[in-house]
Amino acid sequence: MKRRTLGLAMAAATITGLAMTNKALAQTDDTAAVAAQLEKLRQAMLTRDKAALESLMADELTYGHSDRRVMNKTEIIDAISTGKSQFSTITISDQTIRIVGDLAIVRHRFEADAVSNGKPGHPDIRIIEVWQKRPGGWQMLVRQAH
Repeated sequence: MKRRTLGLAMAAATITGLAMTNKALAQTDDTAAVAAQLEKLRQAMLTRDKAALESLMADELTYGHSDRRVMNKTEIIDAISTGKSQFSTITISDQTIRIVGDLAIVRHRFEADAVSNGKPGHPDIRIIEVWQKRPGGWQMLVRQAH
């Protein structure tokens, strides 16, 4: 009886370990997928690629700036694609990505050489973003600068 109980306990521990390993692998895959989307977003902002911006941003997007302005998807894509907000460089550092179910919480430092409404600037800000895994892939749902 003791051997059977020990055997069952070992089998349960193995199954639990495999399930935890599969979950960790899924999170690693999701983390890599979100990181790839973040790089696509950086490139789309630099090249003013409207189609890429459209696909990366959720229709429900709320995009908060460090000066307290809040834009929706249409407004931010218009600002970037028409050149109202132009970026010649964008550097992302100190990035963390945490997967929570179908959401990804992203934090990073954002530095850029930019022109906003004709005024040159060098934003050096911290960003928090929330991305959601959807049937078409990961999309940015919330972005807030501070």
